Amino acid sequence: MSLTGYPRLSTPSRMPDLTLFRSQKTGRGPLEKGWERCCEVVMCSYKLVDVSFTVFGLQTKVEEFVQRAIRSILLLGHRQAFAWIDEWYGMTLEDVREYECGMQRKTNEKIHLAQKKVTNGPGSPETQGEEEEDKESQGSKGRDSKKNSISSQGSDSSQSPKVGYLASWFKWS
Repeated sequence: MSLTGYPRLSTPSRMPDLTLFRSQKTGRGPLEKGWERCCEVVMCSYKLVDVSFTVFGLQTKVEEFVQRAIRSILLLGHRQAFAWIDEWYGMTLEDVREYECGMQRKTNEKIHLAQKKVTNGPGSPETQGEEEEDKESQGSKGRDSKKNSISSQGSDSSQSPKVGYLASWFKWS
């Protein structure tokens, strides 16, 4: 990454080229050159990103770098949302909430496993059983996704996780 330009994020190989992609469900696409100037506005999304790094001499550079990196990550997320429209189009609000809870749980499990690998080392007896459980849990479709996660709805989102559950690094807001 460069401090002078936008960070270079590689486009995932499984993501289709949006200039060739056409949604089967909605018929949207492909995105032609200049589509953003002549497209009928469907949705506008605002994101507030607050970056604070108070170290003399580095503050401005680090804060600008983080802002550019987050912008690139959000743009990639919007591209993925368009490319995966056939997977989420038609979902109810309850389906979206269930999906969010499942993704939150999976992310927290992966982070917890990565932290254990760093602490105990890869292949240690403490992490081998969890690695196998992680593979098995990827096969299930979030049956108990809401059981141990924090609700992403309204004021409930400020609740702490249930006692005994891994404190979450990642949280949907």
